[in-house]
Amino acid sequence: SSAMNSWEGNVAAGCEGSGFWFELRLRVRGASQDIAPPKFNPMTQNLGSFRDNVAHSNGDHGIRTYPIGYVPNEQAVFYNSRSYRNYESGMFIHNSREIAILGGVFADNRQSLDLDRAEKMHVRDVKIVGYSDEYRKIVEAEQFGDANGKRCPPHVKLVGIDMHTYVRKDY
Repeated sequence: SSAMNSWEGNVAAGCEGSGFWFELRLRVRGASQDIAPPKFNPMTQNLGSFRDNVAHSNGDHGIRTYPIGYVPNEQAVFYNSRSYRNYESGMFIHNSREIAILGGVFADNRQSLDLDRAEKMHVRDVKIVGYSDEYRKIVEAEQFGDANGKRCPPHVKLVGIDMHTYVRKDY
C-alpha cells in the first residue's frame, strides 16, 4: 500500500484490529519490490488524501500509523475523520511528524487521540467526547468492560488527547 493513495468517504467497522492502518516501511515489500524505484521510501511519501472517513467499533484503534510511523515530505492532512467506540484509541499516531488532524469527531474511545513520539502535529476544530450518554447507557446495561466484551468499561478514565513526550526515532 502507499500513502499516495486516496481514502475518501469510507467506513472501517468491526475489525478485530485497526480500522485504517498505515503500516509504512522504509522500502517497498512484496510483489512490487522489484519494480519500485531505487531508494523509494514509502514512509516519506506524501498523502494522497484522507477525507470524511469513519472508523468505529474496531478491536484496537480506529486509525493508526504504526510501528515505524509516517514522516511525509509535506504535511499530511486527515480531514473530518469520525472515529468512535474503538476499544483503544480513535487515532494512534506513532513515531510520526508533519501530520494535521483537521475537523472530525472522536468519541467513546479509551483515548481519543494518542500522539506517541509525534512531532509537528496540528490538531484543529476537532470535537472530543469521552463517554456519550448513549454509549454509557449501553455499556452499563450490558455490563461489558473486559477484553472479551471489547468495549471500554464505564469505570475506565478516558483520555481526550494523550501527548507522549518522547523524541521520534529516525530509521
